[in-house]
Amino acid sequence: MPGERPFELSPEELESRIEEMVDATFNDLSSEFLLMPTGTGFVRYSDFQRAYEVLKKETGGLENFTVEAIKSALSGNSLVFGVLRSVLGMSAPEWAELARVELDSDIYTRFSSGNRQKLQSSRLLSQTGCTEIRDQDTGEDRRTGKSRHSVH
Repeated sequence: MPGERPFELSPEELESRIEEMVDATFNDLSSEFLLMPTGTGFVRYSDFQRAYEVLKKETGGLENFTVEAIKSALSGNSLVFGVLRSVLGMSAPEWAELARVELDSDIYTRFSSGNRQKLQSSRLLSQTGCTEIRDQDTGEDRRTGKSRHSVH
């Protein structure tokens, strides 16, 4: 941290430099939401944000949570599924347990291989009516690795 911080100053010096110290304090603040983990298995913040915006648009600012609105949002961006889980405050294991109990689904909370993960994702997506998981930047289907523009 470059520069001085309010707690390093005497009361008199703090009083005379209050605006500078307020700015220093605000510059040090960051949102925990923006400090998301990265790497394999984690969604990039920009992708999550785009999915959230799709959900917000399709549900009228999160006021119209109907099956139709959610399906429309999921069709627009399949990561809406992850946004919904986050909004509901559910961990992946809790979500999987709910799916198991309510839908008699065999969603795994841990995957031993990429193929099993792809298979389970496909089953889950077919239950929700989604057909692909597209990377918002590259257009690549995350399950198959195929580009939207590639010839199949």
